[in-house]
Amino acid sequence: MMNAKLIGFIFFLSFCLLSCQNTGDQTKDATPLTYQQMWKAVFSDTDGEQIEWHGEAMDQSAVGELSLLETGSCGGSECGKTIMLASNSDRATEVIIQSVFSIPDLPEYTAVKFTVPSGQQLTVGCSHLCMNGTKVVFSPKIVGAKYLD
Repeated sequence: MMNAKLIGFIFFLSFCLLSCQNTGDQTKDATPLTYQQMWKAVFSDTDGEQIEWHGEAMDQSAVGELSLLETGSCGGSECGKTIMLASNSDRATEVIIQSVFSIPDLPEYTAVKFTVPSGQQLTVGCSHLCMNGTKVVFSPKIVGAKYLD
């Protein structure tokens, strides 16, 4: 009789401990992602400056000499590709890149400003954000590009 009670108690204790562990994981998944957390995860290696841009028209006179390239892996579990901004110009340019994404409760895009020396490549950021089993695509687009000299 004593062994049955002891086995029952051990089973009950194990059940309680496993239940507590599962609750902790659910709380972690339910925590909303902030804009700054997203920025740090996707743009931690960027050579650009985070700016506020709301879709206003911009000078695009230098856009023809710029391109966006995908290179090595990045992001959690290397889920994305590093996006690079390449200049074929012999002049320095100022470039604004919009990166559209879809994460609930966050603005639908972010913008990064670059000063690109002639003929150089700079890091924009990662093409994906992978967190808690979710993969979010970041679609970069050059929205402004003008010569500085």
